[in-house]
Amino acid sequence: MIPVLQTAVGSAFSTLVRPTPPKNGTSHSPQPAPDRLPLLAKQEKPPTTKDDDLDPMARRAAQLAPPVQVAPTTVQEPSTIVETRARVSLEEILPALVRKIAWAGDGKRGSVRIELGAGELAGSTLLVHADGGKVRVELNVPPGVNANDWQQRIHEKLTARGLDVESVEVR
Repeated sequence: MIPVLQTAVGSAFSTLVRPTPPKNGTSHSPQPAPDRLPLLAKQEKPPTTKDDDLDPMARRAAQLAPPVQVAPTTVQEPSTIVETRARVSLEEILPALVRKIAWAGDGKRGSVRIELGAGELAGSTLLVHADGGKVRVELNVPPGVNANDWQQRIHEKLTARGLDVESVEVR
């Protein structure tokens, strides 16, 4: 700061801070007036717990804190575990169940051809055609597999899901 400006600012500030002497000739005490003491004492008290929740610094600390961890859940029943594991993505289970897959469609009709590679139907070929909201299924099963049971099972599953089944052929 420039010395002249510093002196001017300093003298102006000192007149604001330094009290003027009382006119009655008594010395001015630096202590606050007794009627202001209770007010100052109230200001120095820490806020109550209700105020702590609304304090901006408390809210900021809560936002930056790590998330609260809940206690681990109890052991689940086996059926719950099976349902949870059944909801894995198709990309994870497809290589274990399917050898080859191909599909085509134009938005109104479509077809999919799947060669199964695991389970009772390993080696069989499944063709599903959908056209105009109707579904047609063809399944070629390996020798020794009951074709009638699979035909009935596929038809029941598709109709239970509300699909219009045109035909199900199992050979």
